[in-house]
Amino acid sequence: MNLLVKELIEAYPEAKVILTTRDPAKWRKSIENSILIIDKWRVWGYLPLISPDCAAFIKMMHKMDEVMDGYSIAALNRHNAGIREVVPKEKLLEFTLGEDGWKELCEFIELPQPEGEFPNVNDGKLFATMHVVLINIWVIKALKDAAVRVAPWAILLGSMWFVKRLGYF
Repeated sequence: MNLLVKELIEAYPEAKVILTTRDPAKWRKSIENSILIIDKWRVWGYLPLISPDCAAFIKMMHKMDEVMDGYSIAALNRHNAGIREVVPKEKLLEFTLGEDGWKELCEFIELPQPEGEFPNVNDGKLFATMHVVLINIWVIKALKDAAVRVAPWAILLGSMWFVKRLGYF
């Protein structure tokens, strides 16, 4: 991971980096109430058969699980330390969820602060709902793709059957 971040920093030396941090124990609890629950859904075993996009997503999720040692707190701490190691201090904002807000973020990115409270959308139910929507998109796309592939054959075979039934074949 550090190598990729280092390459990105070298490619975009003027870029600013926001490292979102939070209490590690709360982060782990959030993982347990979201990713680790969704990971147990049986549908994941079948979706790669119909969707290359889903297969790539599952491969990425397994790689994240591997890199993050099963989403361990030690791996989170290594990740954060790795970012701090390769990003110059003047280009890095450590944004702490639940503590920081618009003020810190807008000062760092040099944009005016919006009205209202900083949103908190870290919700396990919303996370699960988003994955259900994503699964539905993959299934609909797979059905559409299958229909596009099957339709010409269905028309051809149907036409041949019809012509035969009329006695021309």
